[in-house]
Amino acid sequence: LSKLESSALQNIENLANERLNTTKCDQCRFCLPCPSDIPIPEILRLRNISIGYGQKEFAKERYNLIGRAGHWWEEKNASFCLDCNVCVPKCPNQLNIPYLLKETHNLLLDKPQKRLWG
Repeated sequence: LSKLESSALQNIENLANERLNTTKCDQCRFCLPCPSDIPIPEILRLRNISIGYGQKEFAKERYNLIGRAGHWWEEKNASFCLDCNVCVPKCPNQLNIPYLLKETHNLLLDKPQKRLWG
């Protein structure tokens, strides 16, 4: 990458870190396995995209495909979280994962759009 491109990417990352503050999921996957089979890192990745990178519509579209896209996408959304807190002590960033899952669900849940297939 050129110096200008690297600088632009760093600026975007800095803004995302500022927006997410201490709630950014680093996608380490230490929270897995979830007893409810929730794809925690994927859901929190969509949260990062929505809040951190300002791509809420994209994140909503992807979130609302959960359970509707066949074998190539996740089957369970954040509403399946039972607040068991098994994931919490595993997180190196000490995220309140059950809370973030609920927040993400409330932020991104929308009426699913008609798909071109299925």
